[in-house]
Amino acid sequence: MLSNNIRLPPASEGGSGPWVGDHGVRILNPATFTEAIMMLWIRERAVQEYDLASMWAFFLQALCDYPGGSGVQKNVRPKFKDAWDRHNGRGEDPDENVWDALIEMRDRLACAGELGPLVDPTTWQPPAL
Repeated sequence: MLSNNIRLPPASEGGSGPWVGDHGVRILNPATFTEAIMMLWIRERAVQEYDLASMWAFFLQALCDYPGGSGVQKNVRPKFKDAWDRHNGRGEDPDENVWDALIEMRDRLACAGELGPLVDPTTWQPPAL
């Protein structure tokens, strides 16, 4: 998607709208951008880089599609859907800590070796709290 695409949501819907007066640059669609931020948060938490994880957490909260978040619905891929829905309060337990779903996803991805060279799946253990 380009930054001057007329399909971008207007500010009244939580977006910035298309930047038609500028040369278009390639941008991630909202769902892919959300997935990228989720992965960055998961990766930093797995290697205990809490300052970076805090920054990604701030982005995730701003991206949420519940009232008070961005308001733009994200249709993330199935791999991310359960964690994203639970993070947005759409899980079975309305009192669940919204970060628990991402922590579970982090553990699953780390054990499967999907967090890249920063995390060795053969020796990885969840960080101590």
